[in-house]
Amino acid sequence: MAEAEQGACIWYPASVTIFDSTFEAMLNEVSVIISHFAGLEAARRFEHLIQKIGAAEPTNPHCEVFFIGLQKEARGKGIGGSLLKPVLNYADTNKVGCYLVSSSSRNISFYERHGFKKYCSIQINDSYSMTGMWR
Repeated sequence: MAEAEQGACIWYPASVTIFDSTFEAMLNEVSVIISHFAGLEAARRFEHLIQKIGAAEPTNPHCEVFFIGLQKEARGKGIGGSLLKPVLNYADTNKVGCYLVSSSSRNISFYERHGFKKYCSIQINDSYSMTGMWR
């Protein structure tokens, strides 16, 4: 969490298994919550998105940036880089790769400045794709 709650980064180390049965059960719970608050179609879109992202998940050991976000007024001040620093230090210290999925093409150059390279395109539907990035 950034100072004054200006942003947050959620990441997990290489020792955490993602897309296993425990993770899938949690996603099912999230889907039920989405369905309750936003409707069945929104839950189906979420499930489709997770399926597409999961299919592109690298198989070799890595840590992963699951989420990073900043308040609008906090952008461009180095806060995003400071939020990435712990995960990048972990990856370097443990000699493992680092993976993330960028939901917006606007963020690609930010991730590239921190050593990430485009890894794969994840086609979500006919008009929207996300970018898997590796460091």
